[in-house]
Amino acid sequence: MATGHTRQTLAALVATLIPDASIASTDIISWIEAAHTMFPGQMFVDYSDETSITVAEATYEYALPETMNVSTFVAIQKIQLETEIAGYFGGQLPYPNIWQVDFDGAGVWTLKLAKDYPLTTGRKLRITGQRKFVVPTADGSVIELDAGWLLNYVLFLGHSSRGGSSSDLAAWHQRMAGVYYQGARDIESRMVNRIHPGSVLVPGVY
Repeated sequence: MATGHTRQTLAALVATLIPDASIASTDIISWIEAAHTMFPGQMFVDYSDETSITVAEATYEYALPETMNVSTFVAIQKIQLETEIAGYFGGQLPYPNIWQVDFDGAGVWTLKLAKDYPLTTGRKLRITGQRKFVVPTADGSVIELDAGWLLNYVLFLGHSSRGGSSSDLAAWHQRMAGVYYQGARDIESRMVNRIHPGSVLVPGVY
């Protein structure tokens, strides 16, 4: 799903595709940010954390890491326990028999494990799921949205911003805005929900 672009490289690409000297780099960045607010709300980014939680003796509750807080993370697909070989993870821990997630209403999640399940002290837990995409805030920020959709929608916004007069150039911008808007919609129609089947929605998100 990621584009491989940073905000800077995407802005440079857009500048080459809309040859208009009146367009400033700040204009393009504003279109990139605006496109993120228009992106279909059910599209998410796959994410995995396997460094934040290490099983401790007689401990059955763990705060989930900051990267999995209620403002970004949306669903947990599976939890796996590290095997006797460091860095390798075994089968999934059954839900809800072995693990559940509680939310305190203030942005803190707690992973609760069944006290009768044999977990080896010192082994890590791998948590796999989906999170919301991040709006890029710096030139080096990596773009996470669908590459084709984002480029089409940014170009739609760019051409739309230049199509407000009766000149031939404005008419061309208006036509191109329609082309790129339809391109974005066509890509939307082929998108699928990124929450994987069987995933557990995180409390407090919905």
